[in-house]
Amino acid sequence: MYTFSMLRRLSVFVALIACTSSFMFAQTLQRVDPLEAGFAGSTTGRTGSAWFVHQNPASLASLQSGVLLGCFSPSALGIEDYKEGAFIGGAVIGESVQVGLSGAAFGSGEYREAAGGIVGAAQIEKHLSVGATLLLQSVSIQRYGSSVIPLLDIGVQVQVSPKATFGASFINTTRSAITDQDIPQRLAFGFGWTPDSMLSLSLDVIQELRRDLGFAFGIELEPLKNLSLRAGMGSEPSTVGFGLGFRTDNVIVDYGGSYVDPLGLRHVFGAGITW
Repeated sequence: MYTFSMLRRLSVFVALIACTSSFMFAQTLQRVDPLEAGFAGSTTGRTGSAWFVHQNPASLASLQSGVLLGCFSPSALGIEDYKEGAFIGGAVIGESVQVGLSGAAFGSGEYREAAGGIVGAAQIEKHLSVGATLLLQSVSIQRYGSSVIPLLDIGVQVQVSPKATFGASFINTTRSAITDQDIPQRLAFGFGWTPDSMLSLSLDVIQELRRDLGFAFGIELEPLKNLSLRAGMGSEPSTVGFGLGFRTDNVIVDYGGSYVDPLGLRHVFGAGITW
């Protein structure tokens, strides 16, 4: 009876993960962060935050100082003991190279996933940056064993004008799969525009393997010094994002929320330091 109950809970959880993966642009639930949630995923062409590495590794090259960020998300999926979180740290090497570590984990009960690895980016010309993330992702099911696979993401960003940036990324270039279950593979093109110091806009076009073409739009306002308000909308699936951030010279605090049809509301809380 216990075995049957455990298998039933596990099958429900895996089914929810499969459903949820349709709105996370890569790796089941591994790319959670407050800015991805607040902008509804429209971050491929954005610069200035280490969290944007999740959608485009080349964005790490835009950082001018060392950074360590972490976030936590209590899921809205209604699964008992479900938790997920992520961290990213980066440092500047020389004048044009940035390197860092990235990790994330989620799970509940008998099912766990975790990913960790390195990210690097370089400004190879004045207006051109490239980057890559290499991760090892593990899936563990209690009493059934575990599996580990490599994942490689690549990206590029071009500053087309002092106020505009174009970005492109290819997530899961290795087309890795776990037990014949594909890890989502995504190609994205993004455009970021900052008309003035108080406003920034972004627009992404996303094509995920075997899914319809998707779009995402994000906006950020800075009504007060160090305070940012964010919002976003996306399709495939329908997503509405919102969030806010507070930043001083060395401290960063972020919140992002997103409502995804039909799964409901998700909250992501993050904090970090720079040096």
